[in-house]
Amino acid sequence: MTTHCEVLVVGGGIAGTVSAALLARSGLDVALLFTAGRTRPRPELVSPEAALHLQRLGFPVERLSEIAVRCPGVVDQFRRTTPVYVDFELSRCASAWAVDRKRLDELLLSFAANCGLRMCRLTAPARMLTSGSNAYVSVSGNGHDIWRSGFLIDATGAASTLAAAENRHRIRYDRLVAVCLPLSQPMEPAEWLHLSSSSAGWWYSLKTAKLSADAVFMTDADLLPRNRDLIQSHLRTQFDKAFPAQSALLGTVARWTVRDARTSVRCCLWRGRWLPVGDAAFTLDPLSGNGIGRALRMADDIAALDWRMILNGDYQELCQAALALAKTFNQSLSQLQNLYSIDNAEGTHPPGEFWIRRRRQ
Repeated sequence: MTTHCEVLVVGGGIAGTVSAALLARSGLDVALLFTAGRTRPRPELVSPEAALHLQRLGFPVERLSEIAVRCPGVVDQFRRTTPVYVDFELSRCASAWAVDRKRLDELLLSFAANCGLRMCRLTAPARMLTSGSNAYVSVSGNGHDIWRSGFLIDATGAASTLAAAENRHRIRYDRLVAVCLPLSQPMEPAEWLHLSSSSAGWWYSLKTAKLSADAVFMTDADLLPRNRDLIQSHLRTQFDKAFPAQSALLGTVARWTVRDARTSVRCCLWRGRWLPVGDAAFTLDPLSGNGIGRALRMADDIAALDWRMILNGDYQELCQAALALAKTFNQSLSQLQNLYSIDNAEGTHPPGEFWIRRRRQ
């Protein structure tokens, strides 16, 4: 069975869902293909700016209270031994929201379903097919179903499972992973984002539900011991160094999840009628800024660009979009390297291989 549409978006994350919803609201025939949601916990922050951006896009921000916990600010021990409180409501006149990404993705999918687009949950990995002249893009997903469109937005994340093998290559700049550990109860003060560092990386902790919280350790993959007992001891030691007053909250390190968090950029950011968005284009160390806010801005820009491209038939705008993506990544990477350099020059972090590597960047 072959289904036709003007724009096909593959990927149910923030960037893909929001760009599909915006294009559908502009009057285009849009289809969104997505797979089952995340299974691993991934606590993240919807910054005040990101919440306002969602509101401008027409998303009912009050629905965040159904899945998220209001976050008044940051308890910052990252560059200092004495905590500094950064109050969002005083500095930005709005609160942030602590949320598990799985639940946020599901909420955005329900929002997109009311925007007039067609949605299909894939039961098998999709793959991209093109004609020799790149006149169309087809995706084969459920069995023998074919979705054919004039333009494809690739929002399949850092794994880049959709594109042809030659388009998946990425340049990686570090070995970063995120280790998520459950806490017995939220840190005090509760609801606040807690930020700190230790010799082998840096930490943040968020309360994402009424009585539960997680701590996330950002470190290099090769700095984690391979033996289970050794990794338990390592995580305990690093947590105690980062949060000495809250060490009892970690309890026995019995379970944890690890995900890839490497800073990377795709070598190919545009080809024919295909354009990546969100993590499919590039990924950044969370220290470089709010990832949810970045995904929303990218989705907004790509949707506006795609609408103009289809309206005017000017595909040179896609080349300009790819150049803009590369420029955004380079600027963010430069700012991140400067931040690490300043911290190392001031001697604010304990000596360790993680920080020595950042000093060399």
